[in-house]
Amino acid sequence: MMTSRRDFLAAAAISGTVFSSLAQEAFPVKPIRWVVPWVAGTPGDFVARIVGEQMAKDLGQPIVIENKAGATGTAVIPEVLRQPADGYTLYYLGAASLLGPMLYPNANIDFAKQFSAVGGLDTVASVAVVGNEKPYESLADLVAAARSKGESMTYASAGNGSPPHLVTEMFKQATGIKLSHIPYAQVGQAMTDVISGRVDLMFLGAPLAIQQVNGGRMRALAVTSAKRMTQLPNVPTVDEAGTKGFSFVSFDGILVRRGTPEPVIRRLSDSLQTALSSTQVRDAFAKGGLEVMQMNPSQFFAYMNAESSRFLAAAKAAGIRID
Repeated sequence: MMTSRRDFLAAAAISGTVFSSLAQEAFPVKPIRWVVPWVAGTPGDFVARIVGEQMAKDLGQPIVIENKAGATGTAVIPEVLRQPADGYTLYYLGAASLLGPMLYPNANIDFAKQFSAVGGLDTVASVAVVGNEKPYESLADLVAAARSKGESMTYASAGNGSPPHLVTEMFKQATGIKLSHIPYAQVGQAMTDVISGRVDLMFLGAPLAIQQVNGGRMRALAVTSAKRMTQLPNVPTVDEAGTKGFSFVSFDGILVRRGTPEPVIRRLSDSLQTALSSTQVRDAFAKGGLEVMQMNPSQFFAYMNAESSRFLAAAKAAGIRID
């Protein structure tokens, strides 16, 4: 029996669909590259390595971490966007990178249009810390001093556009106080100057703050999360300390190039949720002061866009820019 051209094309279409489906179900068939725009040894690098290890077990393929820092995590975006939209290149999004469109307008960064979400990783509160020799026993003490001294009081950050910079500017906007910003190229130097009393205040990320406070090198005045941290149970939230309604958490997540097939994104997302549910990840996060952020792709995409709008509005009001 002869086969008509129409029957041949129909059969080919069905075969192609089946082949495509099988190829997607087989994902991944080779190592996955995870671009982490922070240097090795930083909290973001730690998160990627502990989560990547668990995801690799689930996916059956290695996840290779590539550290490529610069421009608050956005310098590597053009390289990521040059890769195929096939799920084999992951981008580690840190909240600080959301300021990229404002800080680097010529880079044409648009997370909502250029990327699809795989899911959230963690949330990270900040801790308002001072040196032990400072007279401030509470956040209210510091605010009162700032109202009287104004810009003669200083705060440290890990550089313009970093989370410590943004959260402090948001705190200034919420309280109406004035503080002078001292940016540092290295967070270690910033901590040293806070400990010595050379700088009055820093909103330090929880993983580093917990070590310094519990080690007796800094005094914690408040945490920026909505509830108290288990690692610092006696430290009030900023809301409890008098600035009602104030909260701030930085966060991290995984993105892939827009156009990545939905079945591939689902496979990556399922693997991520499996990793975040593991005892290894949960214990490591808890020890480091991180909260697990389990969101599916659509939830994380919506959260990212909402926080991006909030952060950008605060940054613009503060006049944050790259010198």
